[in-house]
Amino acid sequence: MPFNKNLVVLLSGLFLVMVGFGITLPVLPFYIKNLSQAQGISSKNLWLHVGLITSIYPFMQFLLSPYLGSLSDRLGRRPLILYGLVGYSISMFFFSISGSILLLYIFRLLAGIFSAAFLIASSAYVADNTSEDKRGGGMSLLVSVTSLGVVAGPLIGNLFSKADITIGPITINKYSLPFSLSAILALLVGGFLFFSLKES
Repeated sequence: MPFNKNLVVLLSGLFLVMVGFGITLPVLPFYIKNLSQAQGISSKNLWLHVGLITSIYPFMQFLLSPYLGSLSDRLGRRPLILYGLVGYSISMFFFSISGSILLLYIFRLLAGIFSAAFLIASSAYVADNTSEDKRGGGMSLLVSVTSLGVVAGPLIGNLFSKADITIGPITINKYSLPFSLSAILALLVGGFLFFSLKES
């Protein structure tokens, strides 16, 4: 594939967002378990919540992909990419400070919706910026970057889940910290793409 500045910018941002997502994967069950035990939820129901909260994220992506694809055709790729990143960042932040299982469901669902918007619009952006004979290579590159970010994320997340962090009067739980980091990383990528990514 020939060099394309717009694709390099987008794929760089996509990689960082997926690293942020991957950071949360090792600690998600423990985060849910920690909150569930604090609410007195039995171990039998605990693993049901772990499974449902984990699966609701990709399910929303599956469910809304056709609609979001049409929406990106109407609004443009860039707006949906940016809205998706900001919404995902806010959802992950509130997920990290949720005080109940119900809130975990709500913000995990929202994170799935906004991440779907980002990923669908990103795929469409790659298609817009590649010729028909190069489109397969472009999509393969997008999948490779996404997978690489998801693989790298847990390695990094493991480093940030060793102990609680105290900053003055504020203590950040070791299980919630990776979700806060994911939110911050997505917001930074959103700012980066706002200034550097052109509409396709």
